[in-house]
Amino acid sequence: MKKADILYYMAIFGVFCINLIDISKIINIESAYRTIIYIALALMLVIKIIFTKYSKKQIILIALVGLISCYSTYVLNNYMFIINFLAIVGIKGVNIKTVVKIDIIVKLLFILIHTSIYFYDYINNYEKVATTFVYTQMYGIRHGFYFSHPNTAGGIAIWLAIDIIYVYKNKKMSYIISSFIVLFFYYFTGSRTMLTIYMMFLVLIFVDRKNPTFFNEKTNIILRYLIDILAISSILLVLAPRIISNTEVIDTIDKILSRRLYYSDWAINLYGFNIFPNADTSILDKNLIVDNFYIRCIISYGIIIYLMLSAKFKLVPKNVKDLDRIILIILPFYLFNELFCYNIGRAIALLVLANAIFNKKENGETDECKEQKEV
Repeated sequence: MKKADILYYMAIFGVFCINLIDISKIINIESAYRTIIYIALALMLVIKIIFTKYSKKQIILIALVGLISCYSTYVLNNYMFIINFLAIVGIKGVNIKTVVKIDIIVKLLFILIHTSIYFYDYINNYEKVATTFVYTQMYGIRHGFYFSHPNTAGGIAIWLAIDIIYVYKNKKMSYIISSFIVLFFYYFTGSRTMLTIYMMFLVLIFVDRKNPTFFNEKTNIILRYLIDILAISSILLVLAPRIISNTEVIDTIDKILSRRLYYSDWAINLYGFNIFPNADTSILDKNLIVDNFYIRCIISYGIIIYLMLSAKFKLVPKNVKDLDRIILIILPFYLFNELFCYNIGRAIALLVLANAIFNKKENGETDECKEQKEV
């Protein structure tokens, strides 16, 4: 194993940890120390990238995307963009399964800590726990296990479940353990997105195993353009009430989506459409929640961020591996309801996408570049 790869594994371990700390109500790090940690992790990833061989075309694209990511981080004061960029570019030559195993360890550790303390407090200090409850008409009390929101806890659970199946896909026990994790967290968090995406994930695995050749051939176009279809659908659903008079169907969809369309329309009225990152969106995540990634790009991240992600899907090789393909199919659906998996530190989906693009030898294609330098 090359030293540069070890550096990447160390950095990605830190990225996973700090991002889960950011959404924890138990662990708190002062802003100054948090900034130092992110800078240190970014430097580690930069060193890994320096000692990795890229083609001239890749270098030009990396430089362009890097500038946009730095600008987005600066304008929005959000390290996610630069860390996402560095982790995606740095994955070249790295074993994706080792990365996923690291993610399993980190997520298991955080889940065990949070659920243990949560249930202990539930028994011994109910008043403290009650302040974290989210009340809904459909589910009553929803539990967040001391994470920032029940949906956040659900997001950690489902991507842990997907991680386990990704690494141990040929073992029946992996499906049993993963299903238990998802059902357990669904019972307490009431996260419909988690349950729906997990069921979709299992169905696609079943279809793939029945006829893998057919599945791969028929999903190539879907894989490339599904993200665009869902982006357009998101915009049309939000703008539909302005175009059509009979909005009963839209209202029903909005209720199913927990008023996401209503809040998205409100946000568009406030901030409009933005090609580049918009810093004047301080109300977001406080009084106005916009979870749909595609709408978030329009009003805050900038359409440029969506276009970069869409372009990455067009670069995925036609013979990308089975589980990688399935994860990349469910990713656009998850982004329709939640921002969670756009952050590499919280979900491995974008790293799977990066692996499909940069590590083409794993997918049966020849890479333009030679092996990376020894460090």
